[in-house]
Amino acid sequence: METVELDTANWLLTADATRLCRDVSNELAAGTSALKLAEQLARNTTFSPARRSAVLQLVHVRHKATKRYAHASEMFFTKDALEQLSDPQVAQWRATDLLRRFHAATDDQPQRIVDLCAGVGGDAEYLGRLGVPLTCVEIDPVRAVFLRHNLSVLGTDATISVGDARSVATGSTDAVFADPSRRHNGQRILSLGAYKPPVPVLLERHSQATVVAIAVAPGVDSDDAALPPNTEVTYLDVAGQLTEAVLWGGAARSDSNACATAVLLPEQLTLARTTVLSHAPVNRAIDGWLITMRPAAIRARVHDQLAAQIQGQRLAEHRAVFFTLNRPLPSPWFHARRIAAVCSAQPKQIRQSLAALAERPVEIVLHGADLDITQLWQRLGAPQRGPTGWRIEIIRRDQDTVAVITDAKS
Repeated sequence: METVELDTANWLLTADATRLCRDVSNELAAGTSALKLAEQLARNTTFSPARRSAVLQLVHVRHKATKRYAHASEMFFTKDALEQLSDPQVAQWRATDLLRRFHAATDDQPQRIVDLCAGVGGDAEYLGRLGVPLTCVEIDPVRAVFLRHNLSVLGTDATISVGDARSVATGSTDAVFADPSRRHNGQRILSLGAYKPPVPVLLERHSQATVVAIAVAPGVDSDDAALPPNTEVTYLDVAGQLTEAVLWGGAARSDSNACATAVLLPEQLTLARTTVLSHAPVNRAIDGWLITMRPAAIRARVHDQLAAQIQGQRLAEHRAVFFTLNRPLPSPWFHARRIAAVCSAQPKQIRQSLAALAERPVEIVLHGADLDITQLWQRLGAPQRGPTGWRIEIIRRDQDTVAVITDAKS
């Protein structure tokens, strides 16, 4: 689908292609293999190889998209475009925050929202719900064809153009969102300067816009010297998984004091870091309750201020794992588990510690330790595995590695 020609993309919108997609989908649902279907299409239809291939791939990608879109069977995707789509919770939050930031900076609504690198419409769906005129720009003409169709299916109004995100003129009355490609030949691109288009170029080109939001990989470091000045990074955590990050820039960015923000979804909780706090004290005498922070809190480096609220102490200088002697109040920002035993990370010592406890399933979790979990589990005697018994937390400290056994049910 990534190499589909424009005429094939337009043909996919026709009644003939729609009927063929429906028939192929029904055959796959009935258990016919993709290989057999390809042979049947070659034997029984007069469609070109390119069109047959496009239909088979589209039906396959639509099947994957059903988890995300109720109307997936009517929509058009490419494999790469589907992989690039954000979690719907992220896309919805990001659209709402884009508008919130613009209003906070100007006390007014933007005259236009510009969705750059719009792809097949994953973000446009939510940007179009904000009650502001939407302009979508996509450089790939095939994706633009799919984008126009998908927005029609979703009931989203937008002005759509085929063009380079770097050539679009934006100004102070615009709110800008961009989702540049972070993959090349199936491989993830790590450098912001290697995104397509490059992130620094997008920020510079659209610096006159009041607010600019750029979707970036969650591994970006908010304190990375390579980040353009006067930017803020938001880390989005969906149900305990660090899913995505957003780089904020634009003319209004200099008015914000935050340098990094953690967001928890679906809880809709936000915690900003304006300065780097000193580390919580390190204490090697581990006891009480082990505290593990949500990934977004760690990436935004707000974990120390959270730990300070519960008198948390670090297990190591360079490890964002804490303990506190008193059980803290429940919080969505961290997990607190009662510590049942502490020993060295040697399998023999862990076995002895487990033997002194009630027999339960075990789960092994690594915190910076370079170990083979399967091999360690075997050396422990292959105990029953499960997430509701004992958690063997293998934590690499500054000078050694320690095993902390916690009660997963606590």
